Amino acid sequence: MLYLEVLLDDGRPFPASTPIEQLQKKRSYRGWIWAVADIDASELGDKAAQINITLPHRILRAVDAHARKQGETRSGFLARAALDAMRKPA
Repeated sequence: MLYLEVLLDDGRPFPASTPIEQLQKKRSYRGWIWAVADIDASELGDKAAQINITLPHRILRAVDAHARKQGETRSGFLARAALDAMRKPA
């Protein structure tokens, strides 16, 4: 599911589904171990949730100014910044 989340976060479409039997016939996949996993598609939803956070005024002003310069909303900027931060190795 992580791969699908990355696609969503990057705004890329999901790949078209392919029957596993068709993939197993490909020479490039010969010798691979196959598994099938059920995915709860509701976990991949992009429905927005309203949250309440507390920030010092000076940081909030800086966030808003930066978001405006980038043509983003505060929420969009904070979401993107969070995703960028989580992608960096610890």
